[in-house]
Amino acid sequence: MFACFDITVDTIANFRAFKKFSMLFLFRFLAVLPLAVLHILGDWAGRCVYIFRPAYRQRIIANLAQAKVCQPEQRISLALQAAGQSGRAVMELPKLWFASPDKIRRWVKQVWGFDEAMAGLGEGQGVIFLTPHLGSFELAGQYIGSCMPLTAMYRPLRHKRIDPFMRKSRAQFYANLAPTSLAGVRMLIRALRKGEAIGLLPDQVPVSGEGVWIPFFNSLAYTMTLAPKLALATEARMILTWAERLPVGRGYIINFERLDFKSKDEEGLAREINLAMEKVIQSLPEQYLWSYNRYKSPRLRQSG
Repeated sequence: MFACFDITVDTIANFRAFKKFSMLFLFRFLAVLPLAVLHILGDWAGRCVYIFRPAYRQRIIANLAQAKVCQPEQRISLALQAAGQSGRAVMELPKLWFASPDKIRRWVKQVWGFDEAMAGLGEGQGVIFLTPHLGSFELAGQYIGSCMPLTAMYRPLRHKRIDPFMRKSRAQFYANLAPTSLAGVRMLIRALRKGEAIGLLPDQVPVSGEGVWIPFFNSLAYTMTLAPKLALATEARMILTWAERLPVGRGYIINFERLDFKSKDEEGLAREINLAMEKVIQSLPEQYLWSYNRYKSPRLRQSG
């Protein structure tokens, strides 16, 4: 009986090792394909998901209708484009994760607004880069991290076999990966007070108690207050950042926009951040992640 148990355990362990090896092989294979090929495959895959998954399709269309970024007769066309761009975002990940900082910089064909956004920084003043789910937000963080010390919050992926690839990649671009906990917040504050940069996703739904219900594209969305809190506590500068994906593998354009706000409280700053994001998203609506459930109720923070 114990011999059978040992064989079963060994079989399970070997199967898990095989799955991990298969995932590594798949990612390595995708990483060597040209970026144009990955974007073509991703566009096709994203449109297929849109066609064959009604819930996915309905969420994109509903979010577009709510945002009013296009005329009703253009909604289906824009939804298909957005689904294709989401597919490109997924398919380009292996190439981005296995790329060196030099290669990331070579893929960036133009940089807009960086000098203006960074001008006048005082000595020791930190910078908060706000990167919404627009364009290649993974590459945007990598590019910043390849240019300066950058600390970013990191939440492990649900897909346990994929998470190590992302973590390993981000480790070579980010000075520190801060957990989504109080200890992680302290790491962000320390980085800002040393005059370094941090990165946050401002349109990601935070856990309950860490945000406010304020408008985002014509409807209330639970919005993080972490960026406003950090800015008020450290007098850090906030810069909106996004990476526009150029057609079929031609590279990316990185955009930086300094945010000069009037509000002096957390909720007011959060409102102004949302308005700034809306303006940028309206300029590039097909590359926003409209499938993200931005209006969901926040989850409760797990104890321990």
